[in-house]
Amino acid sequence: MLGSDLADNQFLWIDLVTILPLVYFMSYSLPNEHLSLEKPPKRLVSVEIISSVLSQMLTQLIFQILAV
Repeated sequence: MLGSDLADNQFLWIDLVTILPLVYFMSYSLPNEHLSLEKPPKRLVSVEIISSVLSQMLTQLIFQILAV
């Protein structure tokens, strides 16, 4: 489509509108009262992490296919 590309200023305003409220409200969030007793995994490439990422990707793919 002709004329559908956003200019740099438009990207800037979109980023400001989406990021500034997020930063504002995150500054008011309080820390958690208790730490988790479970230790994080020692490796980033583990079955739990890879399966979590793949399941998220599959969920997004399913919803995108349904949306189209």
